[in-house]
Formats: sequence, C-alpha cells, structure tokens
Amino acid sequence: MPADGSGGLEPPPGAQPDQRNADPAPARAPALHDGRPDIFRSRDLSGRAKALWFLFVLLIPLIGVLVYLIVRGSSMHERSAQQAQQQDRELRAYVQEAAGPPTSTADQLAKLADLRDGGVITPEEFEREKAKIMA
Repeated sequence: MPADGSGGLEPPPGAQPDQRNADPAPARAPALHDGRPDIFRSRDLSGRAKALWFLFVLLIPLIGVLVYLIVRGSSMHERSAQQAQQQDRELRAYVQEAAGPPTSTADQLAKLADLRDGGVITPEEFEREKAKIMA
C-alpha cells in the first residue's frame, strides 16, 4: 500500500485515461445508415452513378445524405418495400420446401397402420391417433 493511502488504484499524475472501453465508432447521422444501402439497392442507377453517390455520401456525410434524401428519397420506400416482399417470398418458399409436401388423411392413417402392424404403437394408441386425425 502506498504511503498516500490510495491503495495504488489511481493512475499516476499525467497518465492518459484508459481507452480500452471507449466507443471506437464516431457518431453519424442516422440517415447515413439508410442511405448507403439504398444506393446499392437502386436498380435504376448505373454503376458509375452509384459510385459517385457513395463517394459523395462518404466524403461529406451530412450534406451528402441530405442531398441524396432530397433527390432520391421518394423512391427509397418503394425499394425497401420491394426488398421486404422479395425476402418474404423467399422465406415462404423455403418454409414450404422444408416442410415437405402436405400429407392427406389417408397417408397419415396408412402410416399409423404401418406403425401398429410393426408393433411400434399399440392398437389403443392407433385408435386414439386415428380419432385425432379424423376430427
């Protein structure tokens, strides 16, 4: 324990504060995070136009985003909605594919009968499951 009674927990005078927990990301305008992906989502812009818009928004963030929102902001919602619909269609197609083809009542009863005949389920369990399927 040091003579000053501090317990040695304080940094020496003139020492820099600990920077390990400091947030490394600078504060940015919230619209900047919406503008950059929208630039690349636009199908009506050429590659050169996308590059120019991106550089403008990157080099002069606040002015670049404001100009982008004024010039192209009206179609941002349309592109976002189209992307959401496309993702929804893809998800539904995947879920239907993963679930497999729908089974009919006759198929389910045939599977139950096979399980009963194979001794996997008892006749009582067969009747109970059959009643659930028929309901």
